[in-house]
Amino acid sequence: MYSQRTILDLVDHIYDAVEDEALWPTFLDTFAHVLRAQVGTLYIHDLRTQKGGTELVTGMDPAYNKDYRAYYASKNVYMTQGKALLVAGNVMTSEELCPDEKVLPSEFYNEWVRPQALRRGLNGVLFNEGSLAGSIGAIRARAVRPFCVDDKRFLRALIPHLQRAVRLRRRIADLEVHFFGERISGYMSFHNFRETWTQLLGFDLEDMQGFGGTRPWTNEPLQCFLSHSDCEGEISWQDAEQILARAREDAPKLPDLNWAFSVLIRACEAAVAHKLPISFC
Repeated sequence: MYSQRTILDLVDHIYDAVEDEALWPTFLDTFAHVLRAQVGTLYIHDLRTQKGGTELVTGMDPAYNKDYRAYYASKNVYMTQGKALLVAGNVMTSEELCPDEKVLPSEFYNEWVRPQALRRGLNGVLFNEGSLAGSIGAIRARAVRPFCVDDKRFLRALIPHLQRAVRLRRRIADLEVHFFGERISGYMSFHNFRETWTQLLGFDLEDMQGFGGTRPWTNEPLQCFLSHSDCEGEISWQDAEQILARAREDAPKLPDLNWAFSVLIRACEAAVAHKLPISFC
């Protein structure tokens, strides 16, 4: 049984992190500790392409996190078998997402979960929009007992606050000057824009490193821009100048994405004019 004080302390951490993004790791560390979990994570999974990655993770070797994004997300049997349960607000254990008889023989379990000495998970769905499901998760070490009804009840109490935090953060981001100035409706729209543009450029995003493939990206500015798998970092105004030229050339060829190219072109023009970098959100 979790005390009301424990829940309220975590709720405070959530709203502190809304105001200061640097505090999200503190919340996630505390969340994992309270649940006696080795790993805590906030992550997004594309239910159409079966690709995904962690937005934030604690308690995991960075090499495993990198491998998950590059390859094992598409092998995650919990997501592929349990996608019907990934409804906003739902809380479920890993066993509910996928039974052991399907998990234990799987490549995902034997090559990614088991080597980390992990076993049982708890998942709470924060949103499911289009094909993207965003969740918070906790994974216990193999030696720790499975999650129970009390654990689910505890996470269920946090879900409305986490969902509100997502909405508040989006509103704040909409008021900030980031990449795509007015923002192209978040990760999903950026990914669709990038996917379509790469096809025009003559290659498939799914063949590239970081998106499930093995083909390496080059250091050419446009490829550096397209390779940002989690929308972070920045591009210099000099690189923006080169991207601007290509965007102006390709925009007429993809009229359905004219709105996205328009925002990108304006952002690049402003960066070049003021000699400032463009930040990704």
